[in-house]
Amino acid sequence: MEKLPRYQELIEPMLRFLRAHNGPASNKIIDESVAKALDIPQTLLSEIHSGKRTEFQYRMAWARTKAKSDGDINLVSRQMWQIS
Repeated sequence: MEKLPRYQELIEPMLRFLRAHNGPASNKIIDESVAKALDIPQTLLSEIHSGKRTEFQYRMAWARTKAKSDGDINLVSRQMWQIS
């Protein structure tokens, strides 16, 4: 993999993980699971978007936002998500 997937390409792997996961999952767990499922190299995962936030974390945040607006996931508490 030469570049990070677009946020739209992260939604389906995220939904697959949340469907398989029993209960809510944190941003960190979701991000780690999606990165592992897509076999994204550490060099890409380390690219900074701004401040301390990586480009991957930024794109995952947009993937969660889109999935939430589509009614696929719910925010159950701060940084904790579950499938709808």
